[in-house]
Formats: sequence, C-alpha cells, structure tokens
Amino acid sequence: MLKRELRAGNIDVLKSTSKSTPDKVLQRLKKYKPKDGDIRKIDDLWLVIDKDDNDLNAIFSAEDIRKYRFADSNPCFELWLILHCKPLDRLQGLEGSAAVGGCDKVIEALKKHVDPNYLKTKYNVSAYLDSLESAIKNAEKTDSNKQATWMNTVGTCVYKLADSISKLN
Repeated sequence: MLKRELRAGNIDVLKSTSKSTPDKVLQRLKKYKPKDGDIRKIDDLWLVIDKDDNDLNAIFSAEDIRKYRFADSNPCFELWLILHCKPLDRLQGLEGSAAVGGCDKVIEALKKHVDPNYLKTKYNVSAYLDSLESAIKNAEKTDSNKQATWMNTVGTCVYKLADSISKLN
C-alpha cells in the first residue's frame, strides 16, 4: 500500500504468505528474480520481519546480513502502526512488551490508542499515511543502536524502509 500511495513504481513487493516467519521470508527473498532481469548492486533488498520469539542471529548468516537490509520490529509490526500516533515513551507499560505480553500486548495497545477495529490481516494502510513523518521520527527514537542489524530492544526499524521509499519520489 505504501508503494502505491507514494507512487513508487520501481519497487517490487513479494506477496506475503501464511509463512511469515523470518526464515520463510528469507527463503522467498533468496528465490526472488526481478521482472526486468537480474538484481543489480544498486538494488536494496529488504526483509520486513517481526522478532517475536525468534533468534535472528541463528536464522541469518553473515552473508545474509551483508546482502539484505532489515526492517524488523520487536516484538511485532503493530508497534510501527502505534508509532504513527504516539511515541513509545508515551505508552505506559509498552516499553517492556517484548518480555511481558509480547505482540498481544502491542496489539491491545494499538486497539486502545489508535484503531479499535484493527485486524492483523486487514487494516486501512491509507489511514496511516498522513502521519508517516511522525511515525518515522517516533520509530527512530526507539532505535538506540542505529548501526545494529536489527532491534534488540522494544522498537522498530520499519522507519528505515519507509524513509527510503518516501525519498524515492
């Protein structure tokens, strides 16, 4: 949806399947071939993944880390959606969500503070576009180690991908 809304035609999005664990997403990306030929050195290949309870260090090799970019969320993607509305430090109790309550706790906060009708498989992406800049700023504040490959604390690096896409126009 972000690609369509920002008219970023030079982006290919691999369709999500029910197999969305980080290792399955990596397998799909490794099989990917662009419609117009080969992957070029200037191309960025992103994996959008949730940390959940996965040990990302065990899933991704050093070669994967060099080859791909990661837009991960810890514990889950819904944290990125919350950050469109409020910074993490304004949501009491969510700071430790990865340890206590995980994604269920994040979704509960999303429904309480942002979208009471939120459904994981069907939500209105367009409703979040007006607050994209705020979300990028709020998410960047959660990233205490911007050089790290992925989030090791509660937060999301989806802002890096969103920022990259928004700068294409």
